[in-house]
Amino acid sequence: ANSQLEQNYSKLSEKEQTLRESINVKDRLISVISHDIITPLKFISVVSRISKNNPAMLDKKKLVDSMNDIEFASDKLFNNANNILNWMKLQNNRIKPKLDHIAIHEFVDELVEPLMGMAEIKGIVIQNEVPDEDLIVSDIYILMIILQNLLSNAIKYSEKGEIIFSARQENDQYIISVTDNGIGMTQNMVKEIEHIIKSKESLANTEPDFENGNRLGYYIIADFLHLLRGNIEITSEIGKGTKVIIRIPQSQNLNS
Repeated sequence: ANSQLEQNYSKLSEKEQTLRESINVKDRLISVISHDIITPLKFISVVSRISKNNPAMLDKKKLVDSMNDIEFASDKLFNNANNILNWMKLQNNRIKPKLDHIAIHEFVDELVEPLMGMAEIKGIVIQNEVPDEDLIVSDIYILMIILQNLLSNAIKYSEKGEIIFSARQENDQYIISVTDNGIGMTQNMVKEIEHIIKSKESLANTEPDFENGNRLGYYIIADFLHLLRGNIEITSEIGKGTKVIIRIPQSQNLNS
């Protein structure tokens, strides 16, 4: 009887812990939604209302600027919503690596296309310098999520200039670099991001620090890189830009 009671107590403790984690996830998710979803929606609403209520004050240039602001906020809203959905799928264990061969140059072209509008608004040119002939082994869906987040960050923190994708094979790893000449980051910001990646903290156990830029995108990158057994290196300098390097093992079996 005592043994049965101990087993029941253990099961109840596990369920309580799972419930606490679920509550933490819900609370963090509400925090993320309030900041990364509500803020762009409010901005779109304000810009639209001002344009509607003061049409006589809008010349062609101001109208184009307003439309550009709305487009940028809409793209940001889409990316944030997509990140949240991807993260929720991951937390529910609905995403498992499925390896396939990827023609990486064409793959980069495809992931750049949806974000080209955001880049053009800010006068940014995106260069794909990945070798045409390279073929890698990875999960195309997971890799797309990681690189889209890196590209979104590069666009967000750049004004004019260019963003360059480059890549190379190194022993049993494939290395992809995303380089921009944007505003750059302080070393403290770089260390915070690297801490998220290396410690593999989940959103359920961490309070996101929105003011310092540790948004959902970094947690997404950390969790999804972990699935690919990959790692990341970041070098950045204020006023000179940022270079992010990801290394992806070229194993045929990530589950071994």
